[in-house]
Amino acid sequence: MGCSPSRNVSQYIEVIASKSPDYLCRSTEVKHSVGVLFDVKGFSDAVISLCGPQEMVDYEATIGAFGNSRCLLRSTLDPEVVAHSNTPSLLNQTDYRQMWLTWRQCQLCLGDGPRAGLSKYELLSLPIAAVQSASGAAEAYRPFCLKVSCPTAGSRVCFRNPRLLFEGDI
Repeated sequence: MGCSPSRNVSQYIEVIASKSPDYLCRSTEVKHSVGVLFDVKGFSDAVISLCGPQEMVDYEATIGAFGNSRCLLRSTLDPEVVAHSNTPSLLNQTDYRQMWLTWRQCQLCLGDGPRAGLSKYELLSLPIAAVQSASGAAEAYRPFCLKVSCPTAGSRVCFRNPRLLFEGDI
């Protein structure tokens, strides 16, 4: 089970700096997922945004930040919540790299390689807050859509083959 073109998901997305963010996944299944597996290539600053019901950004993962020297995870809900890791030359302009982003067990995790959720492939993690359901109970955070962008002037990033991950996949 995962993202497919019939579910409002592009199999290839080219993001050019200064353009509006594009959707990586926008389907009813995103809010039931626990992560996404994807391929990425570019010079720097490949950004994936996790958005809430109003499509406002709640959390962001930046791959290849600061001239392709770091990865960052940050909360827009609490600007003090930031995690970063030195990852020199993680992005490549010509070759795709398989990566994953998960949001489960109150952690946002970014990793490298085909095995999502395995700690030995994890690059960094960030605690994420539980949300309150309509009944008042605490629930795990789930995004409603995923957007991609590239804030660096003159740069471009390409994403391909996004696949939503569910509990049975990890």
